[in-house]
Amino acid sequence: MKATVEVSPNLLRRVKRRAAATGIAVEKFVAGALTASLKPEKAFQVQTKPVLRGKPWAKALGGLKYLRKETARINKIIDAEFEKIESGDRL
Repeated sequence: MKATVEVSPNLLRRVKRRAAATGIAVEKFVAGALTASLKPEKAFQVQTKPVLRGKPWAKALGGLKYLRKETARINKIIDAEFEKIESGDRL
């Protein structure tokens, strides 16, 4: 069943933020909150999946952070080599 509920924009933002933080859809979060409010003896618990903070692709790329110094070292070597003028390149 579908229902339309009018809430303030501030409350909707808070609901969306909390649902995103727990890793579930807004609809499922609202349904769980309503169910919990009708059964106060049980705590509101929703099965959640792990939440990736920030950008999901950044976590995968963050695993290469240890290579930053090595990349900088290699780039310096490459720059130094390109600065050298070979005898065949002179005019």
